[in-house]
Amino acid sequence: MYIQVECIEILCQVRDLEAELDLEQRRSRDSAAENKKLQKQLADLRMQAEDDHRTVAELNDQVTTLQMKIVTMKRQLDENVRSQHSPLTTYIRTPQYSHVRRSVIGLEARSVSSWLC
Repeated sequence: MYIQVECIEILCQVRDLEAELDLEQRRSRDSAAENKKLQKQLADLRMQAEDDHRTVAELNDQVTTLQMKIVTMKRQLDENVRSQHSPLTTYIRTPQYSHVRRSVIGLEARSVSSWLC
């Protein structure tokens, strides 16, 4: 009788251990699937980061090019304004027209500054 009770207890322990093993195997499969999913997400994020770095580099190049164009255009604009002022200032040199010269130059300067803003 004692042996039967002991066998029953051992069988119960085996069933408990089998249930625990099944649970651990299920957890292991779930962890492996989650790990695979996260690895794929990581690879996707790395690819996206590389694409973003390339895009940033291209945009920086474009910004540099545009800044150089702006500087060139500002220089050309300044040269054009100076060349326009030269005949005007030599033409209106008399004191009686000095107020006209100042107002014309002021209007041109305002129009140039509005173009730059």
